[in-house]
Amino acid sequence: MDNRWRACDRHSVRWAPPLAFPLILGLVGPLGVAARAHAQPQDDGGLLGAQLFHAAEDDERGTTPRGYAKALAEYEGAIAAAPSAAWIPKAQARARILREHSEGDFAPFALLEAVRARPGAADDPKTLADLAARADGFPPGQVRSEARVLVAEAYAGRLHRPAEALPILEQVVADPSADPLTARLSLDMLVAVELDLDDLDAASDAVHRHAKIAEPSLVLRVHTLVRRHALHRAALGVLAAWLVLAAVAIGRAAARGDIGEAVAAVRASYKLIAGFLAYVTIAGAALAMGYEPGTGAPFLVFGAVALPLALAARAWGAVGATQPAARAGRALLCAASVIGAAFLVLEWINVEYLKGFGL
Repeated sequence: MDNRWRACDRHSVRWAPPLAFPLILGLVGPLGVAARAHAQPQDDGGLLGAQLFHAAEDDERGTTPRGYAKALAEYEGAIAAAPSAAWIPKAQARARILREHSEGDFAPFALLEAVRARPGAADDPKTLADLAARADGFPPGQVRSEARVLVAEAYAGRLHRPAEALPILEQVVADPSADPLTARLSLDMLVAVELDLDDLDAASDAVHRHAKIAEPSLVLRVHTLVRRHALHRAALGVLAAWLVLAAVAIGRAAARGDIGEAVAAVRASYKLIAGFLAYVTIAGAALAMGYEPGTGAPFLVFGAVALPLALAARAWGAVGATQPAARAGRALLCAASVIGAAFLVLEWINVEYLKGFGL
């Protein structure tokens, strides 16, 4: 046991650490230099990209054609220098916006942005009129349509001059160089203004003229309003026809001295008619209010309207023509008048009720 060397006393083991350290240092040193050499361009590129990005933001704030052109070049340079930087999405978005608004060497865009940036300019009639006139001379592109939309929005809303917004919106909708979204929104605004001016025919014509860009929801809405308006006129026509014919029949009966028959018929049936309508009205209102509070009003109003119609119809039937065709026509007209009255009641109380019937 005394003649054995301990492992740590062996010659090869004692000299291993001193020899290994220079070897490891010789390997790690070149790798570290290579890593620093590779990282240095990235750091320089990131710094350059950040500088270009911030310079572009500063140039944009000047709202001048030269500044926008310079900013676009700087944004593109920043993206190329540091494609993985945190501000890249913003730089890409701003560069895309500038490219899309570069017509006329940024001169129209600079004018538009100057109006947007100046306090009160978007509400000044003189400034807006000047912008609309100058927009007519802008080259095709998005800036022309956006400038017109800015003016039309002010006329239709804040300045309360909706009629003056219509031709401007029509220009935007018909402009082939306008952004598709801007064109669709302008058509929506055009239709809304026409409806606010109670010109449903003009709104319908606008949708038909520009059917290629109209949203399906807008087309459906306008078609629904057209049907509702047609039914409104039809209901008024039916009620007017019923009133005239009933008045003529009762008037002729009075001239013949037969008005007593009408009075007797009404006296004999008014309790039954009133009771039936009261039952329908009260039961319908109670049932409706059980589902949603406040929805019983249409039943109550309809009951009040239907009672004189039913009594007048009974008087007309007592003195009217007795031929089968005349009786059938009278019955159909009376039924149509009741339906028309119901439609007008719903429309008058709350037009939202008509949506349940697809109107």
